[in-house]
Amino acid sequence: MRLEIIEQQSRINLRQKSSSIDVLKRLEIWEAGETYFDGERDYGYGGYNYDGRWVGFVEKLTSAYLLGPKSSLLDVGCAKGFLVHDFNNSSEVGNAVGVDISLYALLSGVRSGMHGTFLCCNSTSLPFLDNEFELAICKDTLHNILCEDEIVESLIELKRVSKKTWIRVASYNTDNQRGVIRDWATFARSYYSTVKWHRIFKLAGYDRDYDWFHPSEYIEDVK
Repeated sequence: MRLEIIEQQSRINLRQKSSSIDVLKRLEIWEAGETYFDGERDYGYGGYNYDGRWVGFVEKLTSAYLLGPKSSLLDVGCAKGFLVHDFNNSSEVGNAVGVDISLYALLSGVRSGMHGTFLCCNSTSLPFLDNEFELAICKDTLHNILCEDEIVESLIELKRVSKKTWIRVASYNTDNQRGVIRDWATFARSYYSTVKWHRIFKLAGYDRDYDWFHPSEYIEDVK
């Protein structure tokens, strides 16, 4: 079911250089970590710092999924762990764990005081037990780096380790919308139409909650 937890916001400052760099440069930027998270806006976040914005998201998750003091959360693609930190600091819910493939991001978060357990691993092979978490989320992550087969593997893993799951992925319905994502998402290699995403969901047996991300406009859910 489509579940819109995060309000869609238009981002007009597109990363003009991101679509023109070659594959080796992309890998170099990603491997450096600092360039992607804390370097120029053209190649990534342009500075990714804690500002407390995820406190409200924790409240929305708590309400949407009826979470309580014993509810655990897994954030796949947690970056510097801001959401994990705010979840762990809430008295309304239980504990949160974050995983990401960027060691730089994880270390930066810990060094800045983010509270939680953080692991460096790939979403295709999560080191957790079946149904270990009440809720697993994966926001704006699966369309980055991964190929289609790896997305299927990741969806299977997300469903395996959690009782409930919510994901958000980059999607489009027109060629113009596709071009905007291409210019916006520096490392996105698997952004698809909503129709194709639904095919991927079916292939992975993913029948849980999802939403679409697009940097400039609302995307209709076309199956």
